[in-house]
Amino acid sequence: MSRRTLAALAALCALLLIPGRSARAADASGYRIEVDVTNQITTVYRLEDGSVARQMICSTGANDATPRGDFKLQVSHPLDRQDWYFIGKYQCYVKYPTRIQGAILFHSLPYADREMTSVDMKALEQLGSATSHGCVRLHWRDAKWIARNCPDGTETRIFTGEARQDGLRELLKEKSYTGALGESYADFIAQIEDDGKRKP
Repeated sequence: MSRRTLAALAALCALLLIPGRSARAADASGYRIEVDVTNQITTVYRLEDGSVARQMICSTGANDATPRGDFKLQVSHPLDRQDWYFIGKYQCYVKYPTRIQGAILFHSLPYADREMTSVDMKALEQLGSATSHGCVRLHWRDAKWIARNCPDGTETRIFTGEARQDGLRELLKEKSYTGALGESYADFIAQIEDDGKRKP
């Protein structure tokens, strides 16, 4: 094999190893994400028709530690989107981290160890309140859904919502919405009116 051919192969390999080059995943995402800080609700929309694919309760940063604005999901650490991720600064583990920007992630509630039983109970009780260090905390199944379904480049908007939606918040504390079981979003929302305790 000639030196010229070897050089061309080396250049090709280098291009393939550049982070983000191989994943023109943004083009294939099919979703966009919105985080409403007022309501502590994360919603994933389908790009094809704007319908809700998944909606979940979350906890953003205390004292406005979560940045507002428009972002694109990215990977900058080899353990991004993996089962367990150790955050040295806070000496805790989280599951399924997906990077929004810099040190700001979507991830599960914190755990003391790589064991499901070691979940931080205070963080669990506070889910739905602005109590994190800046990341967007979710139930682990919701963090996993984002990690598996929203690839690098997925557009993500974090904003301060206008109106508080207490009925929807209470419903999402009990269960996240997903259309996977055939229930429409309208059916899901109708549960707020079906149960007088949940009326806003």
